[in-house]
This record gives sequence, structure tokens and C-alpha cells, in this order.
Amino acid sequence: MTLADNGRKASGPVSIAVRVQAWWEGRDAREVMPYKARAAAGRPMTAMEADVAAAMAAEEPADGSPAAAAPNPWSTDRIAFVEKLWGDGFHTPGGADHILELVKPMALDATKTLLDIGCGLGGGARTVTTEFGAWVTGIEWWKDLALGGVERSTKAGLMKKAAVQFQASGRFFVKPNSFSGVFAKETFFTVPQKESLLQVMADSLRIDGELCFTDYLVLGDPEQSQHLRDWRSREPIGAHPWTLAEYSSALGQLGFDLRVAEDMSDRHCRLIRDGWRQFVDKLPPGSATPEAMPMIIREAEIWARREALMRKGELRHYRFFAIKRQQGRRIVSKDAPAEVAAAA
Repeated sequence: MTLADNGRKASGPVSIAVRVQAWWEGRDAREVMPYKARAAAGRPMTAMEADVAAAMAAEEPADGSPAAAAPNPWSTDRIAFVEKLWGDGFHTPGGADHILELVKPMALDATKTLLDIGCGLGGGARTVTTEFGAWVTGIEWWKDLALGGVERSTKAGLMKKAAVQFQASGRFFVKPNSFSGVFAKETFFTVPQKESLLQVMADSLRIDGELCFTDYLVLGDPEQSQHLRDWRSREPIGAHPWTLAEYSSALGQLGFDLRVAEDMSDRHCRLIRDGWRQFVDKLPPGSATPEAMPMIIREAEIWARREALMRKGELRHYRFFAIKRQQGRRIVSKDAPAEVAAAA
């Protein structure tokens, strides 16, 4: 029985988390209730369910805020799991083929230098340099992901051409005018004040340099939606999404000619579902240990929440492609003090 089979047998929409639990127990998804709903209905949990619920509650922030979350969202066990889910060297959906599809407009070759922001384990960087011969520098601000990327690039003999560096997000530094391209994949939405990061990114590009990135966007003020507020509070490292208008304005101020702003939400949702389906199909029922199940369910819930919001239309996944035509004026965070904004 596969994850997809369980979903089809259930009446109405069934979350990924519920389907994963049903698959693990070898049961129909209709028989599996979320832990809180089961407790609210006065129905007893099984011993396994109680263990999972206790483990999840112990790691949940007391006030639901990102600031209260665990300081290290990328444990060794989680890194090993997401590679099984998304492919060797990758911590987000899509894998090597998707990376090549995204960077295709950049016309990369051995003469190009690419900055990969939020490169994770470096799978994208190694894919690009192997396919096109471009020189890639990956920047990652979660230390365990960065160390994993260094290890994997070193083993592949690509530490020079697909380098991975750890840089704390608050002290992000890249040499100005040193790259012909910048790439990022679902990275910017986690940054509270994107203006400074976008400024460094723009400064790193030469004139006529190309920018390609994907990110999660909202259609309006996320504070006006209870669904979005709940999602933001439950993201492991927080979520601070912008609107399309905010990105368009910032890129214009930085001297970019925005060529493509494409809604890829449906494609992204398919990649999420395909990753989970393939993961489940490769493992026989009962093969996940009780110790691993809380982590699997937590990961499933992260993606289930994102996918559900995209289906509702409240969260969107966009691909951007832009060319730096001139040295733009410096931008300041919208939350910056008035005197700082005026000085800029």
C-alpha cells in the first residue's frame, strides 16, 4: 500500500502527515485521526501515537513563535532524511533536473561564475558545475547544512568548482562585482529584512549579470490571514514572505530589469507530492522505526501546510529572472527608522 493509495481510499482531503502515519501502520488513512483531534474527541491514542505526540509537543515552541524554536533546525538525522526525500545533496523538492530547468535562461558555461545563496548541501552547485563547467560558490547560513555541503563537494572532488561556505546570515559578505550570476531556491522568504540581503546580492553582480531565484510569495498582508499567521508561526525557521509588488519594486530600485516573474505553484506542489510518493514507495510498510516517526511526521506537516496554502491560493511559489542593467540606488528595510530611510 502506497502513500497515494491511502490518500485515494480516504474520503475527502487527507493531509500528508495522516497518510504517512497510515502508511507506517499499514492502515487505511480514514482510520487515522490527527493526535489533537483524537484527544479532543475523547478517543484514546495508541502507544505509538502517544509517543509521537509527546515528542512533537516537547519540541514545539511554547509561544508558537519562530524565535522560540529550536536553535538548530538541521540535525544530522533530519539532513539524512531530507536527502532520502528529495535526493542526494538536496534539502528541498526538485533535485538535479529541476535545478537545470531553473538555471537554463542563464546560459551558464565554463566562463561564468555563479553565487548560490542558501545552497544547503550543495547539490544544486555540484549539478551546475558538472553540467556546464561554471564556477559556483555556495553560501549557506545553517552551519550543519554548510558542513554537509563541504563534505559532499570534497568527496566529489568539486570543492574548488562547487565550493560551499558557511556565513552567518546577519554577517553576510560577498566581494562586490565578482559574479556573473546569482541563484537562490526558496531562501529569501526565511529572511526577516530582505533588503540588506538583496543589496549584497545585487552588489556581488557585475553589470549585465543575471539573477534567477524562486521563493514563496503572498498576495497581500499575511497578517490579515489566520491561515498564513498559523503557517508562519509553525515554520521551523520562521517565514517572512513578500508580495510580487514588493519584489518588483526592490529589484527595480537595485537596477534590475525584471524579465520573468512566473507563478510555478502547481509545478511546485507536484514536486512535493512526487517526492513523498517516491519516498514511501521505496520503503516497505513498517520499516520506519518509532524513534524516526516523529521526525517524518514533522517534515510531512511542514510540506502539507505549504501545499495546502498554495491550493487555497494564499501562498504562491514564483520563479524570477532578472538582469542587472545598472548600479541601482541602495534600498532600506521598510522597518528601518525614518532617519535611516531618509539618509539612504
